Amino acid sequence: MQTAVITPTKKKKRTRMRYSNRFKVLLCYLVSFALPPLWQLGSLLLIYPYQLKNSAPLIAENLSGVFPFLKNMLEPYVQRAAEPAGGQFSAEMWNQVQQSREKQWMLFLLVLFAAGFVLTLLLQLIWRWSHTRGLQGAKAVNRAVAHYRLSMLVILLINAALAVAVWLLGVQFIAGRGLWDYLTYFGAYGLNVIAAFVCFRLAAPPAISGKKAFFKRL
Repeated sequence: MQTAVITPTKKKKRTRMRYSNRFKVLLCYLVSFALPPLWQLGSLLLIYPYQLKNSAPLIAENLSGVFPFLKNMLEPYVQRAAEPAGGQFSAEMWNQVQQSREKQWMLFLLVLFAAGFVLTLLLQLIWRWSHTRGLQGAKAVNRAVAHYRLSMLVILLINAALAVAVWLLGVQFIAGRGLWDYLTYFGAYGLNVIAAFVCFRLAAPPAISGKKAFFKRL
């Protein structure tokens, strides 16, 4: 009588789950894109009052001169920031004029920075959403690299143009400007560009990134 021999079956190898680096990518975005607004707000709240107070240019007047079609809209702000007529005014009146100038200048800085920040982040996210699928392998990576370089160029030009606007409309009229002025008024635009660069190279979609690839995997 033959007995059946039962051979032990081989254990199936555990399929290794592909590690998802979503948390690291999210952290990269949060850190990179938190620095520019923190720097801009921090410099206006901490550097400006102690180093640059009472140095705000007549931004409303400068804007109305460059853009005549805004003259009627900006006229009330021009009047608030202008020196009181007659040549004689109290310390309180002069303080009100200085406060009006500073508020207008800071609002101008924040609006331009917000425009640069939003456009930078939007362009970076559009690139990321456009390359989440790794179809056609090498071709997809090549397209992503080409689009990355184009997006970085556009981001650099946008932030450079806004920084030039800040210079032409305001900073060039500040007497005795120095290092604190440049750090306060232009530093955030450089951080915008750096934030985009870091997220492009370190937080790319898994389909086009890898440890030894052009886009590094966190």
